[in-house]
Amino acid sequence: MLELFSSCNEKQKKIITEFSAFLSTEEKYQKIITLGKTLSQKDDEIIKAENIVPGCQSLIYLSSFVDNGTIIFKAYSEALFSSGLAALLISVYSEENPLALLQCPPFFIEEIGLQNVISPSRSNGLQSLLLRMKQDALKAIIKK
Repeated sequence: MLELFSSCNEKQKKIITEFSAFLSTEEKYQKIITLGKTLSQKDDEIIKAENIVPGCQSLIYLSSFVDNGTIIFKAYSEALFSSGLAALLISVYSEENPLALLQCPPFFIEEIGLQNVISPSRSNGLQSLLLRMKQDALKAIIKK
């Protein structure tokens, strides 16, 4: 069972290492914006009312599908910072077994000091996005 989570944990360790190079909050903030630029382009398959993640400060869309036993996430937001937060979660949880998503907590959030970088409303949005990803993973498990 441990190997089920090793990929998820390794992805998080990589993020922690990457963010350890940034000493200031501003540098971390800029890195998140840069990550936001790498997220999915505007796509009609993602931008649908049922894909809106409630509770986010900015409008963000999240879609998912299962491929060969792994869950794939795609997201879109016009707000680059929100896109960056989504990109962080997607980099950890996309292409993972849905069960790993439910049982591999996002420890990287605290390790990189994300709580010091984002406002309380953005923190709520991040939690809403994570909750939606977990719900999608649970649906994928139930459909098996």
